[in-house]
Amino acid sequence: MRVVVLTGGTGGVKLLMGLRFLVPETEIAVIVNTADNMYWNGLYVCPDVDTVVYALSGQLDLDKMWGVRNDTFNFIHQAQILGLEKTWFKIGDRDLAMHILRTYLMSRGYSLSSVVKYVCARLNIRARVIPMTDNHVETHVLTEMGDLHIQEFLVLHEAKLEPLGVKYVGIEQAEACPEAIHVLEKADLVIIGPSSPPVSILPIIYTRPIGEVLENIDAPRVAVSPLVGDRPVLGITDKFLKAIGCEPTVVGVAKLYRKYVTHMIIDKSDNYAVDKLRELGLVPITADIVMRDMEDAKRLAETILSIVHYCK
Repeated sequence: MRVVVLTGGTGGVKLLMGLRFLVPETEIAVIVNTADNMYWNGLYVCPDVDTVVYALSGQLDLDKMWGVRNDTFNFIHQAQILGLEKTWFKIGDRDLAMHILRTYLMSRGYSLSSVVKYVCARLNIRARVIPMTDNHVETHVLTEMGDLHIQEFLVLHEAKLEPLGVKYVGIEQAEACPEAIHVLEKADLVIIGPSSPPVSILPIIYTRPIGEVLENIDAPRVAVSPLVGDRPVLGITDKFLKAIGCEPTVVGVAKLYRKYVTHMIIDKSDNYAVDKLRELGLVPITADIVMRDMEDAKRLAETILSIVHYCK
């Protein structure tokens, strides 16, 4: 079974980690959001890509769900003393090596996707990790303080500002990595992880021609709701949905995804939405979608995989 996962944030990565126990890694491809990438004091940082890489290599800090487990922060402390800019974005000492390597190789002319492939080979990762594009795209959040990069909004301002709008700078010029299109066209199953749609998933779908390909492939395409009881499990997904004019409910998310998916998994607490999802042309499936630990992640992955067997 060839499985493709679209992900960016914490929920999608947790699901990916559970999926690894059930599907051989060589049959898994991950198309990762890169619209949260940023230039950090001359270094090119790819937070979502690195989170996926660290998760698949067993290095991820599972408490924070970002960065390297047991990392130290001596570099960032010294950088603060010396007055380096953007030290609100905490880069660990071991994590720093990734950003230096990536920036160096890209300065030598290598694409982002080729650098990711090289790093995965070095870390013995057998799944395919594919950036959505080799072009630079940035998610910006409109606030009363102005237009903020998503990292400024989430980290510097701790997501305390009200998001008034979301835009993807550079998305019109971006083209999907050819490997992303290849794995989608060959997929037996596509999973859209339970990450925030406006921040983590829509940038992938809006990268041409990923959305068009999703609309036209025959494989089951399953979206996992990022909401439980119409509330986000983590973060402010509901506020981001409002900011893009989407109803902050599982029905609103279903309307957002309806062109791109065939099935939607929602939490049992949102059972009220089953008939509404059917009216939208989706196959609704209710389950306990909260991933408290790895057993929960495996169980949710099993539920998704069962869809493929049912479709056969």
